[in-house]
Amino acid sequence: METNAVDGGKAMKGKRIAVLALAAALTMSLLVLPAGAVSFTDMQGHWAREDVEYLAGLGVINGTSATTFSPTRQMTACEALLFCSRTTGVSAEDKKKIAADRAEQLSEILPEEVYSWAEEEMAVCLETGIISEPELEAMCTSGALLKSITRENLSMYLVRAMQLDSMAENLTSYSLNYADTSSIAEVLKPYVYLLSTYGIVQGNSANQFMPKGSLTRAEMATMLDRRHHHLGVYRQRRHHRHGALQQHQRGHQPDPARQRPHL
Repeated sequence: METNAVDGGKAMKGKRIAVLALAAALTMSLLVLPAGAVSFTDMQGHWAREDVEYLAGLGVINGTSATTFSPTRQMTACEALLFCSRTTGVSAEDKKKIAADRAEQLSEILPEEVYSWAEEEMAVCLETGIISEPELEAMCTSGALLKSITRENLSMYLVRAMQLDSMAENLTSYSLNYADTSSIAEVLKPYVYLLSTYGIVQGNSANQFMPKGSLTRAEMATMLDRRHHHLGVYRQRRHHRHGALQQHQRGHQPDPARQRPHL
């Protein structure tokens, strides 16, 4: 069972990079970096193909191999944190410095098999306040780090990555209209509310948020894409590809892989 991500949350106000500078750097970096040509063999005809290829081109998300993305695989907490860390706009040089500063700390917290490939992104998560040290320790101790993450916990990490956690913590009056609002942890409702307000998360066809449910890698990519749009970062659509896809779909029965779900 996944450890509640809020445990130890109040301890997260430690060492950070200047938050406002980070937010500005994030927006500017995404505005000027063109998406590279990235494609995955298992994204052909998939509803999230454009989102995935765009974000992969920016280096925000990555595949499960050089040629595959595994869109239907459930997101683990570790993967979600790594993806969130890459949206902060921290440069490669600063990332290495942050990782060096936190090397001893992380070597004591992270499992050895995770530390070897996730050290830098996890260091950024701690530095920018996406996750606190007690929260990360709890995840590693319980084994939740490598298990699927719930939608409500992801909401908190994503809001923190957007540097809107203070806004969430200070909300005193807000309304959530999901059919399963009562199932959302009380302390996480402000985070879900903010993402809902900005259109980053939505209910399903039954107006359910499914807070305890998991999400796929494709769904995560779409949420991150919506986050970029919220920041005013708009990409040039590949109109020729989009048009070709529409033409290909005409006269065919709906394919679940091509149908965009409510997230």
